[in-house]
Amino acid sequence: MSSHSYSVVAIVLLLGIFTTSTDALAILPDCKALGKYAVRANIRELIFVNVITAEPIQNQPVSIMPGYDCILEGIARIELDRSTPSNLCTGVGKVITEKFEDAKIPGYKPKDFIAKAVKSFYDSIGKMGVTGQFGCNYAADETKYRIACVFQGRLRQ
Repeated sequence: MSSHSYSVVAIVLLLGIFTTSTDALAILPDCKALGKYAVRANIRELIFVNVITAEPIQNQPVSIMPGYDCILEGIARIELDRSTPSNLCTGVGKVITEKFEDAKIPGYKPKDFIAKAVKSFYDSIGKMGVTGQFGCNYAADETKYRIACVFQGRLRQ
């Protein structure tokens, strides 16, 4: 890393030009344009907080975090109903789809399920990195919880 890069990082850290998870919640989109396919706000918040505080993100040397994207939330809704993940490559970066489901048993709350699911996504979260973006969708019925997340990393230039 050049001395110029260290200077930029030092200035960013000293001036506080980075978001905390509380600040990030204030800018978390509501995704209302997705209509009935949007995740409930409280579930989106749980997913978002679990991803941005995930070990692969927290171990990064810079205090920035990935963004949440409503388009990716919409794609994740489609992925919930697919039998296999798409794992597409696009011109704007690699798109990785992750899916997770688990039995719904007494005492096993959505927040516990989401934490377990996000842990299973650590490899993809690490590939997305702090400059990427993601969106997730969630469904539950009487017998199981399901979640799909789409992670998009940024291409390095």
